[in-house]
Amino acid sequence: MLVDKINAYLSTSGLEIPEAMRQEIAKLAVGSFASKFGLREERKQKTPYFSSIGKCLRAQAYDLLGFEPNGKEIDSRAKMIFFQGDMVELAVIQIAKLARCNIADCGLDQETLDYNGMRGRADGILILPSEERLLVEVKSMPSYRFEQLERGVIDDSYRYQCNAGMLAASLSRTVFVAMNKDSGVLHEAIIDRDSAICADIEKRLETLKTVSKETLPVRPYAPDAKGFYPWCCRYCAHFKTCLPNSELVLVKNAYKLKEKK
Repeated sequence: MLVDKINAYLSTSGLEIPEAMRQEIAKLAVGSFASKFGLREERKQKTPYFSSIGKCLRAQAYDLLGFEPNGKEIDSRAKMIFFQGDMVELAVIQIAKLARCNIADCGLDQETLDYNGMRGRADGILILPSEERLLVEVKSMPSYRFEQLERGVIDDSYRYQCNAGMLAASLSRTVFVAMNKDSGVLHEAIIDRDSAICADIEKRLETLKTVSKETLPVRPYAPDAKGFYPWCCRYCAHFKTCLPNSELVLVKNAYKLKEKK
């Protein structure tokens, strides 16, 4: 849908980039640079996001209840990765438009969508000649995850994000475009709206509406036989609050989160 046209466009000498598009790209790039490396605006309204709704509910509750982050910080590496993700989205969407793909609600025209208190933005809406509208999600990912995508395996967090966006936009399909960070190769997959995932999103939203500091969601992860927690706990901004009896242990060349003896 998108990747074939993008690759065909990139295989030619290309077309002249309209001045309006140049200005839009400049504004988007500057905005991303400022938000990632400049002063970060404090979120005024605490709400669940499309990108987080499929992840740990307890971690989301800490955010919504205003707990101070006490765990993994947004370090220099994370800032670079987030900025890279913005630039991949910017390039894919704008090149797709140059390749004559009809994409609306993207770039400076992105609108914040809301569904039952959950907020987020789609990367765009692809309008087919049949007039069907598909959500567009663009991601950059490492080789191992990209190879999984090529085999048809899509991480649940991505599936939940896409289904959240489809619920909010009243759409039935998503074209999910990924770029391999290591090779620059693009691949796409179609994600159909999943009734089971949508039902679970509804349950999660209801749970988050009623949480309090005394009624936090049950911790979904436990240490393995060796006492190590999964990687997602290690990278959680609240792991010290959630797991006060844990410590970081150096294993080979990386730190892992382990239950204290």
